[in-house]
Amino acid sequence: MRVKRYRIGQMLFLSLAFLLLSFQIQAQKIYTKSIGILTENDSYLLTGKDGYYTNGLTLSYSWTKKDTSNMTIRSIEFGQLMYNAKNGSYKELKKIDRPVTAYLFGRYSQTQFFGHNVLNWKAGIGTIGPNAFGREVQEFIHRTLSMHKPEEWQFQFRNAFSVDASISYVPQIFKEQPTANIYPIISSDIGMTFTNIKLGGILTLGQKNVNEKSALWNAQLNQTDNNTTESFFYIRPILTYNIYNATVQGSLFSEDQHAGVLNRLIFTPKIGWQYAHKRFSLNLGIDYTSREAKTQLYSQWYGSVKFGYALY
Repeated sequence: MRVKRYRIGQMLFLSLAFLLLSFQIQAQKIYTKSIGILTENDSYLLTGKDGYYTNGLTLSYSWTKKDTSNMTIRSIEFGQLMYNAKNGSYKELKKIDRPVTAYLFGRYSQTQFFGHNVLNWKAGIGTIGPNAFGREVQEFIHRTLSMHKPEEWQFQFRNAFSVDASISYVPQIFKEQPTANIYPIISSDIGMTFTNIKLGGILTLGQKNVNEKSALWNAQLNQTDNNTTESFFYIRPILTYNIYNATVQGSLFSEDQHAGVLNRLIFTPKIGWQYAHKRFSLNLGIDYTSREAKTQLYSQWYGSVKFGYALY
């Protein structure tokens, strides 16, 4: 009788242990997918300006293997970037100081982590010109918000198909610190829309995870829902040497009467705040871009908002 009770006790203990372990595993589910949206617009800064790089929207879906030792994140992105002169209501070509076009694209992206080092590459296709639907989108936005009707799309570039790729590398030179870190950034775009070389860096101030676990690089994937909360400010200055930019110069293979002259060297610093907790990530930024075209009268400021949501 005593042996029987002992065995029943053993079974109850094992059942309880198994149940607790199941709850623990359930609580430690791994995020393997995420959706994201990046929106950029000069009106976010409430300056009353509406021109140059006037609107951008990128949607993304990312995934990785269900393995916390896996250090590769893959993404598919679709987006549209829109470019005007300094004001969107010009009816005369002589008043347009920057060429008018939109850029519509789809691309595949892959991010790999080697220790704390970050390697990202992208490849995709796109188009400038009427097939990028810049006119239709901007007229719809302005009509919906009761803004002025954009008049300068009659001067946009002709259609031009493109194939593009890019690569960036962020090595960790300095040891990770609790509240302040700095990383160099080396990157390049190669293709029929953008061809350039970029050098810069990023300084982070605040509570940031190591690179392979940070939402700054979309690395909240492959983490459990108990991952540490992030909240930090960052400064990211980038110096770009332009070789080709189809949004300024038009098609690579045919001349366009509305083509502009490209500034070879431009400066694009950014300041922002990154927050991430469990499933959610939010990145708010203020971007500056010096004059991309030689005829461009002014440089530009615009705001950016990036939101991400992780899934099991």
